[in-house]
Amino acid sequence: MLAAGLITFREGLEAALIVGIVIGYLYRIGQRDQARYAWAGVGLAVVVSILAAFGLQWVGMTL
Repeated sequence: MLAAGLITFREGLEAALIVGIVIGYLYRIGQRDQARYAWAGVGLAVVVSILAAFGLQWVGMTL
């Protein structure tokens, strides 16, 4: 369980780093209005991940 938690933490940290780079780049090139699309993508990814987790749990229970 500890190993899974560490891997999840590392992956979340990597995702946050990538999002930070993208948002920072958009701000640097003066495309601040495009940052909302990047944040929308982050939100959509979180929602899809949660739905996928529930879906996998449901499939695991039915098997």
